[in-house]
Amino acid sequence: MTAVKKIINVIGWLVLLFCFAAIGFGTANPKLMVPVYFVVFAVIFGLVLLYVKNHKTLAQENPVRALIYRRVLGGILLLISILAPRKVISMIDTEYFAGTFDLMGILFIIGAAVVIAAGAFAVKMINKMYEGNLVSGIIGYLIVIALSTVPALVMVNFDTSYESLGLAYYTAIIMAGVSWWGLSIIFKDEHTLG
Repeated sequence: MTAVKKIINVIGWLVLLFCFAAIGFGTANPKLMVPVYFVVFAVIFGLVLLYVKNHKTLAQENPVRALIYRRVLGGILLLISILAPRKVISMIDTEYFAGTFDLMGILFIIGAAVVIAAGAFAVKMINKMYEGNLVSGIIGYLIVIALSTVPALVMVNFDTSYESLGLAYYTAIIMAGVSWWGLSIIFKDEHTLG
């Protein structure tokens, strides 16, 4: 790994940790909880990194097992990103969801999956622009712009205060980052999804 790639990798991890730490802004005491969330997620990611480094030879020794491991880990990350919006809404409005598997909860989960799929499709379209297809790139960027309005449109039904809107957008950032991480792990080094 070159020095530039290492720097980009470190910056990416820091951005991801700060996104997760931003969950603390939605709590009653953000001055305390933002650093607490940062430390908790840094420890979690550190432990995962140690585990992955210690088991790096698994891919060489048993490629099938390594593929299954990657797919399971990527699937777990995708599941977390799909469930995140419902969790945030239940924090903002504790009475909105009637139960664990109520209709609105299921619709939120399906909606999150659709948003992630649309984001992956948009990235695929944007990458076609670099292959010379300008129209695909423009369509991809328009999809991204449309997707950026989803958190605000969802929050209109709950709470439009700055804190709630901010929490919704932080959730969207976390959802995008974690789902991208999951897709990257599932498809290994295929960061273009296509």
